[in-house]
Amino acid sequence: MLTVFDIIKNILNKADDHLEDNPNFDSAFVPYMINRYLSMRNELVPFACIMQGLMSAQIDNRTLYQWLYKHIPQSNPYIKYISKKTHKTPSLKKKDKNN
Repeated sequence: MLTVFDIIKNILNKADDHLEDNPNFDSAFVPYMINRYLSMRNELVPFACIMQGLMSAQIDNRTLYQWLYKHIPQSNPYIKYISKKTHKTPSLKKKDKNN
């Protein structure tokens, strides 16, 4: 099953230029998430800004993917994704060993 992370990796790796032909492409291509990933790397921020403008112009996802694939230079696809930290709450069920 195709995911948004596969699409990002494909855009940056230049592995397969016909990913938009995948039957799951429309559900996997999430412009917001791709834009967020691109904006996390300094050298890709200009592409994220242009992508934002294209999204505002309501360019369809396939055209947007093809534009990104063609214009973003090949690079290492690893981008550390910063997610919200979860705080573990202490369990109230812990028993004191002395009791």
